[in-house]
Amino acid sequence: MKRRRGFALVLALLISTLLLVLGIGFMTKQSYRYRMARLSADAIAAKSLAMAGIENSRVKMQHDLLYPPPDDRYHDEYSFRESVYDLNSTTKEVGTYEVTVDRRWMEPPYEVIIIHSVGHPTDSKARYSIRAELDVGETRGTFFQIVRLEENSAY
Repeated sequence: MKRRRGFALVLALLISTLLLVLGIGFMTKQSYRYRMARLSADAIAAKSLAMAGIENSRVKMQHDLLYPPPDDRYHDEYSFRESVYDLNSTTKEVGTYEVTVDRRWMEPPYEVIIIHSVGHPTDSKARYSIRAELDVGETRGTFFQIVRLEENSAY
């Protein structure tokens, strides 16, 4: 009888250990899934912010003949950074985008303006970079069409 009671205790400890290891494995897997879901959401937000920067510059160019604004020195590149806020709140920042407008290739034969935009969501290490080339030829009038788009993400 004494041998059987000792065996049941050892068996109970082995089953408890096995269940503990399986539980820890399950929790680690869930943690990984949550982290991947968060990274996916941050990547989508970063891409949206970068596209907002491209569209902001493209629309400004269509409506303002002096965009980017001139100053005392003529620059081929113009850079700025803007914060983006939640639609429901004027104080909650969603993220920022940094835009660089490159006018070096604006003259014929190229007739292209290059816009580089990088989106950064708030409280995240995610970044999304978009480089767009706009056709500014006379045949297009005031509507600038994107002729080439390159995208790149980083976490």
